[in-house]
Amino acid sequence: MPHLNELHQKFDREGLTVLAITSEGAGETDPWIKANDAKFGYAYDKGGKFSGRCGVSGIPSSVLLDASGKVVYAGGPHGVTDELVKKATQGALKTPLYALPKELAKVRTLLAKDDLAGAIAEAKAVAAKPDAPADAAAVAESLQAMVAGLLESADALGAEGNWLEAKRTLERVQKAGKGLPQEAQAKEKLAALAANQDAQKEIKAQSALEKILAMPTKKSKEREAQLAQLERFAEKNAESFAGKEAAKRLAELRKAGAGD
Repeated sequence: MPHLNELHQKFDREGLTVLAITSEGAGETDPWIKANDAKFGYAYDKGGKFSGRCGVSGIPSSVLLDASGKVVYAGGPHGVTDELVKKATQGALKTPLYALPKELAKVRTLLAKDDLAGAIAEAKAVAAKPDAPADAAAVAESLQAMVAGLLESADALGAEGNWLEAKRTLERVQKAGKGLPQEAQAKEKLAALAANQDAQKEIKAQSALEKILAMPTKKSKEREAQLAQLERFAEKNAESFAGKEAAKRLAELRKAGAGD
């Protein structure tokens, strides 16, 4: 996909990481990468398990995450516009983790553990040292913006009825932002969420939908069973966020099946 090179070159320094996923092996992939002079990263997804978790039902397909980890787009590559990418990269680290200077190696380690508070403290400590790398202060600022962005993302998810992801995001802030002001804010929001009966009902429905989507689908009978459960779920929960998501996924799976 030559357009991925264009995306990489245009937005790499803005914080966008382009990662191509393929279910093919190295024998088919490596020659293609060389022939197209691919500049972006790529990974192997044997069996398509990762793609399935991302909701991919056809190829080519794209998923765009913002700096907080929220999925802001899922669909055909044509939908990944410059405007959408610019918005998604707000608050993102401008330098990829693998390219950070050695002085910030501990920051990489802490981020790998999702210890955002620790990573911020470490970046600030490095930035305060004489001859500190230029990236240190910027990394600390970006990470602080990321934590704040997670809270905003949780609010936005709740507003659209996606209470399960809102809850997970708040739980992440509470754990990863330990000691930061956002930890207390997340705790307060989680308490309010726990007392919200409508939200709890939606969370229960979304959890049930996840179990349906995780059903084995290698055999035709298994796929038929999943489609039947999705249809019943969508009808039963038609007015809920989970029900609408189920109907959407059902339509996608049927469309993909019709093309087989």
